[in-house]
Amino acid sequence: LSAWRLYASNMAARYRGRIRYWEVWNEPDITFLRPPPGMTHAEAYKLLVAEARAALRSVDPGLRLVGGPAYFFYKRSSYEGSQEDFTERLVENGGLALLDVFGFHYYLKEKRMLDISPDPVRKRDGMRAAFAKAGQPPVLWDTEGGLIRFTASALGLELPASMYSIDEAADELVWWHVSQLAAGVE
Repeated sequence: LSAWRLYASNMAARYRGRIRYWEVWNEPDITFLRPPPGMTHAEAYKLLVAEARAALRSVDPGLRLVGGPAYFFYKRSSYEGSQEDFTERLVENGGLALLDVFGFHYYLKEKRMLDISPDPVRKRDGMRAAFAKAGQPPVLWDTEGGLIRFTASALGLELPASMYSIDEAADELVWWHVSQLAAGVE
C-alpha cells in the first residue's frame, strides 16, 4: 500500500490544477483487481480507494474520486469465474462513502440486449435506492460503453460476438445514452 499511496500522491502533484477527477481502478469487480487471499474484491477496493483518497487529497483537498466502474448489482463473469455482487458489497462495507462519483460500464453483447436484460432505468433506480440507504447521495456516470464485436477466447473470456449490425448497435446505444442523460446519469 505504501507504493500505491506514493503513486497516487505523485500523480496528483504532477497533474495538479489540470485533473480534478480521479478514477480509482478499472473494473475492480473483475480480474483487473486481484485481492489478497480471504479478501473480497469489494473489501480490497475499499482499501485502495481509502488510500488513494488520502494521498490525492493530501496534495489537493478539492480532488474528486470516481469509483471504478462496475456492473450494478449483478455478478460479473470473468475467466476466474463469477465474482461477488461487487456494488452491493461496496455499499454494505461503507466503501461508497469514500467516493464522489460512481461509474459504470455498459456494453451491448447480444441482439436486443435491452429487451432481455433488466431495464436500465430500474437498474439506475435500484442503485440510487441502495446508495440513499447507505447515506450517500450518488452521482452516477456512464464512463465507458459500446458494442462488443470480438471474442477473447485466447484470454479465456467467453464473450459472445455481437449479433448487432452497426446501424442497430448505433440505434441501441443512442437510445441507452439519451435515456441515461434524461434520467440524470452523466
